[in-house]
Amino acid sequence: MVIKYKLALNGEGEEYAYLISQILQNTNSNVIKTDEEIIIFMEGNEEEIKASFALLGEKLPLSLCLAGQSVEEAAFMPPNRQPLREVSYLAMYPHLARELIDEGSERYFDVDGSIEVDGEKVANKEDLKTALQTVVQKLQEGKKVLLQNETNSFVLSTMPGDAVMLTNLREPILAAFGVSNDEALTLSTMERPFVVKLDKQSFKLLCFANDPLQLLLAKVATDALVDALYIYAANDADIIVRYSGVKGDTPSRQALFFSGNDRFFVSEEFAPISVDTDKGALFFDMNIGEDFGVYAIKEKGVSKKIVGASYFSKDPLVSIGAEFDFGAKLAQNFENSFAAEASALKGFTSSNEPIKDFFATLSLLFGSNGGFAYVAALANDAEIAGGVKLDFVLQKSDEGVALDLKKCFASILSYKLAGVENNILAYSVFESAVDFLIVSQDEAKKSFEIKQLFVSGEFLLSSVFVSKLKSKIKNIDIDMALNSLPSNLQGLYEFAR
Repeated sequence: MVIKYKLALNGEGEEYAYLISQILQNTNSNVIKTDEEIIIFMEGNEEEIKASFALLGEKLPLSLCLAGQSVEEAAFMPPNRQPLREVSYLAMYPHLARELIDEGSERYFDVDGSIEVDGEKVANKEDLKTALQTVVQKLQEGKKVLLQNETNSFVLSTMPGDAVMLTNLREPILAAFGVSNDEALTLSTMERPFVVKLDKQSFKLLCFANDPLQLLLAKVATDALVDALYIYAANDADIIVRYSGVKGDTPSRQALFFSGNDRFFVSEEFAPISVDTDKGALFFDMNIGEDFGVYAIKEKGVSKKIVGASYFSKDPLVSIGAEFDFGAKLAQNFENSFAAEASALKGFTSSNEPIKDFFATLSLLFGSNGGFAYVAALANDAEIAGGVKLDFVLQKSDEGVALDLKKCFASILSYKLAGVENNILAYSVFESAVDFLIVSQDEAKKSFEIKQLFVSGEFLLSSVFVSKLKSKIKNIDIDMALNSLPSNLQGLYEFAR
């Protein structure tokens, strides 16, 4: 039996086909997206198709509505005709969310469990709505609210921070955080993830309501024109909201980086020592911390670091003078032409982590102290097809093979003296990093056959790096995932997920 099932779109819908395919990935279904609708072909016996419909009904986002179907009615499909612009709250399960926030529903503000707001038990749904309205009013006054349930606790505030809970899908607030309408609709139904976004030269965590009480709080906040709440570590709070038995089987948040069609889930198990492959492989750990390097995997479960990185351990201008024959003259010319940037570089303090220090000095060179995030944002804003050629080369020494970032920094100084703009130089760093992967791969091929590449780390948070990686490396399988979060987000993720 094959059923043809059509879904109409209330928006542009660029991401919906991916979403539906993820929802139905464990079923015998094919998904086709046209300009106006999504067509799903479900294959199987009657029970298998009913199970697929049930799965689709639980996960279907509010922005999709039924356009038509053939063969038979979907017995378990809940009503789903509410347009996005009328109901714009981020939700756990959309069919439950509609009932909880619809004033005409019997389940309006009706959740099971024990709820206390500032020490007072909530007896019924009328009291719950009143209590949450008081909570939002206190938030608007600058107060802090502690949310505490069985698994986690964190503080909500209207004071801006690095972790943001979006309360609705209104386009202006999404745009303010660099999230498209399609991204938000897709993400709000994919196990309620954290989203890592590069926002104004810093990385931020965006998340959505993750249980019925948070959903209702988001609704009340939206009604009061509060579009976003910021998450902080559980510390002193003006109001405490404790609840249990409300979450049910709500899935935990997962961390996800979302950039166009590229989605990178955070998996701490995605590392050279744990990748499951029996092929010859290279693992590029492109973190900006001490794990950076290239690992050879010649047999399953056995990896060896074959390439590291090297950089200056002190003032890079002084070091360049001692490192290269031309270095002293280059450093002096730079200091004469860029006095402010040279002064900033003289105050550089090494962390003894080559990649981190490299990006720290790059951002100082570009007039900021934002490190990797600043350089990545600068590269994204370049809007060019290609950069200049940087010296990303492998250097052999008694200590082994390393990516020589000293020579790379020297070449960047030369280009800056020649008048190349900062954003082009930043773009060139990530483009040249892909060239480093290619050179490393070519070198490794001299020792063993490479059938697969693995790439992890914060470099994947650069859209330039990812696009160049896809365009320059062909005819080989590449698996990509984040195995860590930027340092400013790690703690926020741990206590708020």
